[in-house]
Amino acid sequence: MSTPIEELSPRSKALETAAPSIERCKEHLSKNLPKMIIVEHTQLGYRVNKGPSELVQPDTKEKAEPFPFCGSSIWSDMDTFGLGISLYFRQLLFFVVVSLTAAIILIAATSHNADVCRHSGTGKNEKNKGLVIGSAAGCFPKDLRVGDNVVPDLLVCLCILIVTLLANRLEALVETRIDLSQQTPSDYSVQVLNPPEYVDNPDSYYEFFSDFFQNGQNREDVVAVTMSKDNGALIQLLAQRRAYMQDLIDFDARDARIRAESSSSEHEIIHDDAQPLSGFLQFLQPYLYPYGLLKTRAYAQAEKDRIEGDLRVKISLAIEDWKAPRRVVVTFATEASQHRALDAYETSGARRIISNWTGYEFDNNPRQLEGGTVLHVEKPVEPSEIFWHNSHVKFFEKCIRIFITLAITAGMLVIVSVVSIQLRGSWRFTLSVFITLVNATLPPFIKVITEMIERHADFGDLQDSMFLKLTAARWINTAVAVFISYSPRERLSADALSQVMLILLADAFLTPMIRIIDIYDLFLRYFVAPRQPTQRAANRLWTGADWNIAERYTDVSKTLFVGLFYAAAMPTSLFVTAAAMLTTFCADRFCILKKWRRVPELDAQLAKRTIGVVAIIIFVHAWSTMFFFLMWGTYTESFDDDDFNDETGDRAINCFTGLLECRVPNDKVTNAQKIAYQIFRPVGFIAFVVALWKFIGVEIKNTFFDLFCGGNNTQRSEPNLDNFRALSSDVHLYCPAVTHPNLDEPLLAAVVDGVPAHLLPVSDPIYHNVATQQEIAPLLGPDAPPVDDVIKRLFGRVTYYEPPQEHDAPLPPTKDTVQSQIELGNVHPPQPPPSQTPPLNSESPQIKLPPGWSVEQDASGKTYYIDHINKRTSWRPPPSAR
Repeated sequence: MSTPIEELSPRSKALETAAPSIERCKEHLSKNLPKMIIVEHTQLGYRVNKGPSELVQPDTKEKAEPFPFCGSSIWSDMDTFGLGISLYFRQLLFFVVVSLTAAIILIAATSHNADVCRHSGTGKNEKNKGLVIGSAAGCFPKDLRVGDNVVPDLLVCLCILIVTLLANRLEALVETRIDLSQQTPSDYSVQVLNPPEYVDNPDSYYEFFSDFFQNGQNREDVVAVTMSKDNGALIQLLAQRRAYMQDLIDFDARDARIRAESSSSEHEIIHDDAQPLSGFLQFLQPYLYPYGLLKTRAYAQAEKDRIEGDLRVKISLAIEDWKAPRRVVVTFATEASQHRALDAYETSGARRIISNWTGYEFDNNPRQLEGGTVLHVEKPVEPSEIFWHNSHVKFFEKCIRIFITLAITAGMLVIVSVVSIQLRGSWRFTLSVFITLVNATLPPFIKVITEMIERHADFGDLQDSMFLKLTAARWINTAVAVFISYSPRERLSADALSQVMLILLADAFLTPMIRIIDIYDLFLRYFVAPRQPTQRAANRLWTGADWNIAERYTDVSKTLFVGLFYAAAMPTSLFVTAAAMLTTFCADRFCILKKWRRVPELDAQLAKRTIGVVAIIIFVHAWSTMFFFLMWGTYTESFDDDDFNDETGDRAINCFTGLLECRVPNDKVTNAQKIAYQIFRPVGFIAFVVALWKFIGVEIKNTFFDLFCGGNNTQRSEPNLDNFRALSSDVHLYCPAVTHPNLDEPLLAAVVDGVPAHLLPVSDPIYHNVATQQEIAPLLGPDAPPVDDVIKRLFGRVTYYEPPQEHDAPLPPTKDTVQSQIELGNVHPPQPPPSQTPPLNSESPQIKLPPGWSVEQDASGKTYYIDHINKRTSWRPPPSAR
């Protein structure tokens, strides 16, 4: 039995029922691409639009234009896309400069190698020409020079080490500049990570925070309180149910269209999707269905029925097992208020544990919430980053899932390494082609297993997990696989070094071209989309190509890793590395403006992680440089066999005996090689310490301060004076929501009565919401409590607190006043002037109030409005009134 169209909103009925059209799909894609919105009062003067609902300039009503690919704003355009994306593009340009500078420093080594490494008696595989000109190919040990080879590489190490040490400070300056140019909900909010189970009313947090700041005299400071429940599994099932309902509606629309076009009776229309698939197709259907393939009515109906059965069981159990609050977010009117809240409540873990477990009060312990709980408060990530549907996953389960994906990734890398070793004796370009193909396959493979197995609290943590696995996998596949595929005697041969150069050239030119063309996305657009039942379903495949920031960061770090790993043996590799970074910048800028779908706003988490990765790259570069200098030279049959180990045929030098320690027989190396070893061993240790600090030490330091110092150690930027209520319409409140790839918009998973629609991340807060009577009532049994009570138990709530009357609003504090009061530690906005009498109304205005509101008149005839849900009154109607 199919789902009637009447079950969903009028908006669904209006979906296009015509056959999918590529032209309409292109129009849909054009609407979803980023557009430039002029905002004169901001630092940049413009921002990116919030989606297809904002296609005209708010002031002039003119059509919003796409961002130009080139122009004077090329450096600042990415700032409007959020901190994470902006820092990525800035780091790309930073790596271009670093790679090019290092390549210029090594010009002396390149010139020296090209001049002196032209010996007679060497084989074809030892010629210093073509792709490997200026490299170590064809050199003899005596050709290594301290001034021409060792010193330039030492300067490269020291320069990049210094830049790495200064990177965090430079990044902080850029982060402050970007933060001042745009305001996001995270800049105005704090989150409570340990909400007491017994406090389930947002008003309790409103009273707590507003009384703390204003002593109960002015409630303007708190804009909204968001409370989510531990109901991730439930809202996931509700989203899946809604997605299959939408698919059934699409099938109904297709059937109606066919009947209208053919003028046939209903029983004459027979579709092959009315019966379940069988055999191998039935096995593949669950995996291909989300991508628009093998879509049948029978499967959608069966899955909908199965999910509804699971929901009835889960809801009946959840009614008895009351869902405690999971996360509480308090949004303030000003950034200064947020800073004060963090200064007061971002206490150390040790103090919270002692106070909550023993009841002991410190002299400066912050005021406790009702029941004696010292709150764990910190700044939240952006609303679009939070995975509300994973709120039910426990920490131990998360760790087990991460371990499984790590094991799968490690097993795949072992297989790739074995295959690489087997390919080294085949056709000259086979190994480089294989490595390039594996590099292209790694991101989707790791993305699939990570999203399928792991469960993370937010998008940033998911990207961080993918980043770490992809970084290790790409480094091993690209640089290490080539290194171990050749014996020590062959690693400086023209054949081995040419493979490295081909990989870098592919990164510089072939990979960006493949990314721009994106064959997989073209397949979805031009093959799968036309076969969808409705235009709506086809449009879903034209919302932009899927991508993730972790894959882009690892692609860049992999190229830098390969270039620096082989820089001593092939200095020209750094010129190609710089070219690869530049082409990546251009290709990624084009894709984010013209091809890619939008991702949640990202913070600086991966940018900071990349700095630690660069520190590790410098350490590996120091080790590889020491190794290549000690193994310098090509050894032909004319050389004495005493230069080699009798058992293996390799040189007697061994650099795998310990950390930055090599076995170096004095009679087997030249003086230049001895000096290189003596120089790069301590440089390697310095790089190792820096890498250890940047990648692990910083995390340990932050954990220590969080445990014992709390927010007292946090350096906060100067607060912006813009009021949250006055921000543009692209800024939303924190609201529990769940996404599904088959739905056009997220589904709200909280009660949002009384919240202005423009502060919610959906176009229709009534339809795009699973916490409603229409959604839950059909899933309740005959003995269930009233549906409103069930919704209250199952779902969180977003409560919006109206501002005071405009004539009662306090004057905004000046910049100097805010800064001086923050330094004193007790900021209180100016008290408002005495309230003026609201105008008299002879009769109540004829407006339609939302559920839970009523209108009354006092003894003098003045109209006022009552919010029975939150037990408040107001002289003005709620913003959602019509």
